Order: sequence, then structure tokens, then C-alpha cells
Amino acid sequence: MLAYCFLLAQVVVCQPKPAEIPQCFDDRLVVERIAADPDIVHPVSLTFDRGGRLLVIESHTHFRPKNYQGPHFDRIRVLEDTNGDGRADRFTTYFEGTTATMDIACHPDGSIYLATRNEILRLRDTNNDGVADEKRRIVFLDTPGNYPHNGLSGLAFDQDGNLFFGMGENL
Repeated sequence: MLAYCFLLAQVVVCQPKPAEIPQCFDDRLVVERIAADPDIVHPVSLTFDRGGRLLVIESHTHFRPKNYQGPHFDRIRVLEDTNGDGRADRFTTYFEGTTATMDIACHPDGSIYLATRNEILRLRDTNNDGVADEKRRIVFLDTPGNYPHNGLSGLAFDQDGNLFFGMGENL
């Protein structure tokens, strides 16, 4: 059975309330919330690593309000279900320090690729402590534009491990 994970952040206006889970029209699919605020906030992209852990971009820089109290950079959070109940109960940080982070994908060799507005990075955890300790720039986009969605995103790998990505208008 094919299942999709649905991450949900709450928008706080006056009284926070859980957002609705999207309706699914395919009987083969299940949509369920596995984590929410405050454990994960502003999720914008996700991937599974080779070990089955869920890695999620937690965006703190995408049109950041002036009075925002969260971290000053985006980060990659690892969500794990350690007790088998179908809900994430362990949250750790794999990587942090980027801005306008748009997409994440796991390469067949286990490397994690991360797209920001103007660069694509390859991240690796070489000492197996759960934290990326190697960062290599793969692509850089030199442009005066700053709108996040007009940059690099849409990471995908073909069956041979070749990287493909999209690029916005860069106005």
C-alpha cells in the first residue's frame, strides 16, 4: 500500500488550532499527520534517507516577519518514530545555516542534497553521529533576484544517480 506522510504547521492568528488534513481521493493512499508544531514548524520539503528516517526542511527565513522569534536560519530536522505508534517522537537537527531553503532529496549513495534560492549543496554525515559534517557546493546561481521561488528547486535523481533540478525566472 502506498502511503504519504503529511506534515503540518499551524498558523497562529489569535487562538492556535490544528489545521485540517487534506482530503484524499485515492483509496490506495493514506494521509495522516505524523508531527506538528511545536515539534516541527514551517515544513517546506521532505525526503527519506537510506535508513528510512524522515528529513524535513524547517523554513525560518521565507518571508520572515520582523518580530519572528524563531531561528535565524533554516534547518533540516530528522523525524523518527522510535516506539512504532506511527507518530514522530524523536526530533533532531541534521543541518542548519541556510536561507531560502527550498528542496531536499536523498541521493542513492546516501548523500543529502539541499536546494536554496541560489545554491545546491551536498551534505554528508561522515562519522555517523546524525549530523551533517561535510558540506559541498554543487551548483551556484549568481543573480540579483531574491524571491525564493525564482531560484533553484525541484531536486530529482534518475536511475543512474544523475541530479536534475528546476530554476525559476530569476527576476
